[in-house]
Amino acid sequence: MQNFFVLTSIFLFLGTSAFGQSSRLQLTDSVEGASNFGATIELDYSLQKNEAGNEVNASTSMIGLSYEDQLENDFDYFLRSYFYFDQELSQIDQGEKRADFRDPIFEAGTPVSLLPENILKSQSLSVQASLGSSAASRLIDKKASLALKFQYQLPISFFTFAQYQRITRNFFSKEITEDGNINNPWAYRLANQIIVPIGKSLTIEAALLYDLNRSFQGVLKDGISTDYKIKYSFEDFYAYAGLISVGVQTKAADGSTNQLRFIDEKAPSSYVGIGSIF
Repeated sequence: MQNFFVLTSIFLFLGTSAFGQSSRLQLTDSVEGASNFGATIELDYSLQKNEAGNEVNASTSMIGLSYEDQLENDFDYFLRSYFYFDQELSQIDQGEKRADFRDPIFEAGTPVSLLPENILKSQSLSVQASLGSSAASRLIDKKASLALKFQYQLPISFFTFAQYQRITRNFFSKEITEDGNINNPWAYRLANQIIVPIGKSLTIEAALLYDLNRSFQGVLKDGISTDYKIKYSFEDFYAYAGLISVGVQTKAADGSTNQLRFIDEKAPSSYVGIGSIF
């Protein structure tokens, strides 16, 4: 069964997501094989720090559905969708509790040959769409998103390098929200991941994401996120644990001071989770 899932975090609540997807990622999407339906279910628990620096317990459940087929004219395609439910409980105030369905994500794509096939394991081009229906999106007056995504895998010696690039057009009803949040209609993401297998069941993964956002006023703002994870796979399910650093700005507000950090001591997030692929 295909590994097409995206590991989860409360990225929208921290205000750093470029598309409304999770910053935790799995780039080993496969678009090869026979026609089939697929489903992935995950339960994720993390200990985070919010914008105020307070520790927050957060749990997320995710259901991913996929369908892959090859038409009579040998044209391969795949359809995927992702549905998340987030629940957040503050340790500072046990009465403060938030639960919400995240924006659903729909994806349609096909294998392509944009780069040399003799060195790549797989490559695909897809279109992603998201509906701004969550509380986080309503807060910033977001209506929808449309994105173009290209990804590939490159086996190198004892590990695999995976990458995707995505350009997103976000649609809002307001350029600036009532609380002063500045919306970004254009966003670019470059995501890189190294996957190191240890034996048949254990893998160690490290991911680096770069996000560049452009506001309605033409102002550019960028940042990085990093994710370090260990995963153990059983026959029908898997367990994982890791550390994520979300949304570290690469420049200070004055545009001159370099603030690049691969682990942000101000807002780290540790997580554990289990999942199953059907």
